[in-house]
Amino acid sequence: MEEIRVSRSGVRMWLIALAGVPMIVIGVDVLLRRRIFGVFSSLVFTGDPPLVEPRDVIWAVVLLMLGLIFIGFGLRELLIPTPVLLADAKGLHLHLGHPLSRLVTIPWSEVDDIGAEDLDDDGSVIPVMWVRVSNPEHLPPNPWGARWIEPDTLALMAADWERTPRFVAEAAAEIAVNSPQVPDVPVAESSAERMAREALFGPAPSGEVAGTTDTEVIT
Repeated sequence: MEEIRVSRSGVRMWLIALAGVPMIVIGVDVLLRRRIFGVFSSLVFTGDPPLVEPRDVIWAVVLLMLGLIFIGFGLRELLIPTPVLLADAKGLHLHLGHPLSRLVTIPWSEVDDIGAEDLDDDGSVIPVMWVRVSNPEHLPPNPWGARWIEPDTLALMAADWERTPRFVAEAAAEIAVNSPQVPDVPVAESSAERMAREALFGPAPSGEVAGTTDTEVIT
């Protein structure tokens, strides 16, 4: 495998786009004809329907803008998917900024280890792919869609990825091991190498020592 590209899940992007439709409908209704607004008002209030106050117009404009943003973002990701992660021979390319920002490149020489796990976030389980780097100062301190779980370890939130973080971690580890930038020297096996080996050849037989898991090898 020469490269792996990961985008956001198409189903989630459809749901985001659909979530913007009722926002636009309600916003336009309050600003123009107020038919839907009038029906709900008649169910809550008796007698003459209440007048639309300026704050109602403000909320209608906010709903309209949010609906347009949701639909625009969802359709853009469906038609022109933005990669959240790209792994090739040069390194890892991560989308850590706002939706219009460029990918941040981490050379394989600065990647110490790669893995995947389920992160416990105040009772919520979030699938993540983590990357241990040797120069964390080269990355943004407050990345979008990611979190620093250790001073040198960045966890990428993978709940909306089209592929599982474990599959991506194994594929990226395989690319890193076969990358010409990684020196071919005898070293102990890291967890990234172990995942790549198990993906290719299966787990090691019982009783066979595959290597340590804490040794930094991708340098």
